[in-house]
Amino acid sequence: QQQQQQQQKLFSEWRKGDNCRCIYCVDGLMYDAVVDEVGSDGTCTVLFTGYGNRQFKTPISEIYPPSAVPQQQQQQ
Repeated sequence: QQQQQQQQKLFSEWRKGDNCRCIYCVDGLMYDAVVDEVGSDGTCTVLFTGYGNRQFKTPISEIYPPSAVPQQQQQQ
C-alpha cells in the first residue's frame, strides 16, 4: 500500500489522454481507463476503456498508474 501511495504522488498531475487505472464508484473495483478531462477542483473525468462509459468528478486519489493493482483485488 505504501508503494501505491508513493506511485500516486508521482502521478499527481494527470493530463487528458493519460492511461491510468481508476476505481469505479459503483463496485469499488479498479479498471483500465484514460483521463478524458482534468478539472480544476482536483477531480478528473475518466473513460473506462473496456466498457466505454465515463465517470465524472473522479477524485485524483482514486486514479492510479496503469500498472497499479489494489490490495483487495490482489487477494482474489
